[in-house]
Amino acid sequence: MAFFIDIVISGILQSAPLALATFAIVLIFRTSFTTNFAQGMVGTVAAFVVTYLLMPSPDLTGLLPTPTFFQYLIAILAGVVVSFFISMLIDVLIFRNSKFISPVGKQIVTMGVVLIITGLLPIVFGILDRSLPRIGSNLSREGVGAFFYFFVDLFAKINIRVGLHTMISFFLSASLLTILFVMLRFTKWGLGVRATASNEKVASMMGVNTKFITAMSWAIAGGLGAIAAILISSSKNTFGNVTTYFMISIQVQAFFSAILGGFSTFYGPVIGAVIFAVLNNLFGVYFNPWGTTVLYLTIMAIVLVKPLGLFGKKIAKKV
Repeated sequence: MAFFIDIVISGILQSAPLALATFAIVLIFRTSFTTNFAQGMVGTVAAFVVTYLLMPSPDLTGLLPTPTFFQYLIAILAGVVVSFFISMLIDVLIFRNSKFISPVGKQIVTMGVVLIITGLLPIVFGILDRSLPRIGSNLSREGVGAFFYFFVDLFAKINIRVGLHTMISFFLSASLLTILFVMLRFTKWGLGVRATASNEKVASMMGVNTKFITAMSWAIAGGLGAIAAILISSSKNTFGNVTTYFMISIQVQAFFSAILGGFSTFYGPVIGAVIFAVLNNLFGVYFNPWGTTVLYLTIMAIVLVKPLGLFGKKIAKKV
């Protein structure tokens, strides 16, 4: 039983970056009425930016860079800003001029963006894979580190091993999601997002600047994808952990999480991401080596019973 609880708690803590990626996909879907297949590649750009700032020339010795926590933080902020503006430009320069294209057409456009970014990454950053160390690898037990080490030690007392990077990822992701849900509920931007998601034309006629709302939603989604990519790549703590295609599997998992939770709400996909991560851990242990197959079959069975997802709601058309 203790082993089972250990797996479940580990899954919950590890689900945090996936929840960010899932929320980013749903935020774009609710405001632009399409799925963004380029979400993972935009996050990949941020990871490459961070590696470039920490180590401009790839180290062929196989050693990870050893930045201070402050240097790492500055590099992460730079990567997030880059992805923030790339994602915003995708909406402003491409989707704003293709407003009346069908949802499938918009999805094809995002696939084109994937091809563009895939081609540009080796030109800008070189053909060699890059590396990111774990966040907090040089963090001491004093100051900011004391907070995270407190929870690491707390779990250790109940025989649950949780790494410092996992704890930082969890609290960072949980804080960001909490802020976003508060913004969705209590700010003018959040009201605009909910109005646009309900009916874009009516929202526009009621004075909501839907262009601004959509652009900011894309930008925020880009920033969330960037943080998710950085947290996920650095968690591996191995040389060459940042590659051109490392976010593909994460994006697939994020889509499955959104489908599991339901695209019609903002909270559903986040809960879906937590459930996905926990089941992935459980099935990976108890159904090895068929854990992933069993997981996807389970999600398929759930969707057959609840086509709108576990927390999905049927959207009534209002005229």
